[in-house]
Amino acid sequence: MAPKNRPKKKAKRASAKSKKTTGKADTQKKSAKKSKKAKRGGKAKVARSRSAYMIYISECRTEVLQRKGLQEGKVDFAEASRILGQAWNDLAAPEKTIFEALAAVDKHRVVLAGLSVRGRADAPAVAAALQSALASLGRAPAAAGPSGIAAELLDAMEALDARMPFTLRAALAPLLNAGPDAATLGHVHRSFGRELSARLAAVLQRWHGRPLYAAARPSGASASASSSAALVAAPPSAGGGASTAAASSAGGASGASGASGGG
Repeated sequence: MAPKNRPKKKAKRASAKSKKTTGKADTQKKSAKKSKKAKRGGKAKVARSRSAYMIYISECRTEVLQRKGLQEGKVDFAEASRILGQAWNDLAAPEKTIFEALAAVDKHRVVLAGLSVRGRADAPAVAAALQSALASLGRAPAAAGPSGIAAELLDAMEALDARMPFTLRAALAPLLNAGPDAATLGHVHRSFGRELSARLAAVLQRWHGRPLYAAARPSGASASASSSAALVAAPPSAGGGASTAAASSAGGASGASGASGGG
């Protein structure tokens, strides 16, 4: 019996394989184009902002259920929702205000991710959004640290900076006001720690085009006097006279305190 001729089947298989390879290549090209677009200044994808109630649930769910003698994972969804809703309604106003403040900070994370940063024309909108986000971060409650909301907003700022072209970053410097930024740095340093304040100082330095310095905070009684100026912006000066004068005045003050201590 003569062997069957199967050239058509082989040709079909080769054609199907070719289409599959081509389709995969097209998908990779589209993905690369989207990634390139995001790098150039396109809007980034980000999770939706959370309400005060959503943040309360994520932070306090286990504790609330345990107070009712219930164990996480062994309680009906409807029952858990009812208990959590009642606990939120019964929450004291000062405690509820903290979660509302956290939600206000989290909204800026989404706003920054949705900004267009294609060129100099976007600078006014970007500067306004950044100033609003920085002001919110400067008022954020201490709970924004453990909850991760402060860190997530800094992530959004760093991601925004990574998407910015050089021309836009250069146009931001005259639009941003250094005063509130220095106050925000001080608040972040005191409330959320050195690591987050260093990250914030780094992006602010790129946007302002000059460094923002961290002032040393001595221990003991003098620490409270300097805590309000933990991190300050250093304005540019031709001969460095302002910074020299500030240093000499600080040295004079420490010398005077040393003399009084010695006396």
